[in-house]
Amino acid sequence: MKHENTPTCNERSRGTHDCHEAPVAAEAAPQAGGAQALLSLEVSGMGCPACAARVRNALVAVRGVIGAYVRLEAGRGSVIYDPRRAYPLRLLEAIERESRRSRHAYRATVTGVRLLASP
Repeated sequence: MKHENTPTCNERSRGTHDCHEAPVAAEAAPQAGGAQALLSLEVSGMGCPACAARVRNALVAVRGVIGAYVRLEAGRGSVIYDPRRAYPLRLLEAIERESRRSRHAYRATVTGVRLLASP
């Protein structure tokens, strides 16, 4: 999969933002029990596994995220989060920030939201 309307990862990235330098896998902060929601996303602009890892890491860094999964080949992601601490716009903003930081064109749109559990 290639970035949409952008150069390949190698052509676009420079220095410490080299797309093929594997990012460290971040873990979501432990969450106390309570409400959980599932956000489904369509994600574009990812060109390699490191891109998908960067998008995932950006999501798990958001306070209230319990887990995030990003599938490069499908261009999809899902996030389990506490809706009292995080909300869809904040998650989309995290992907946008990572896009600017890594000089890639990551874009995400919400394809679904549903409540999984409540207290």
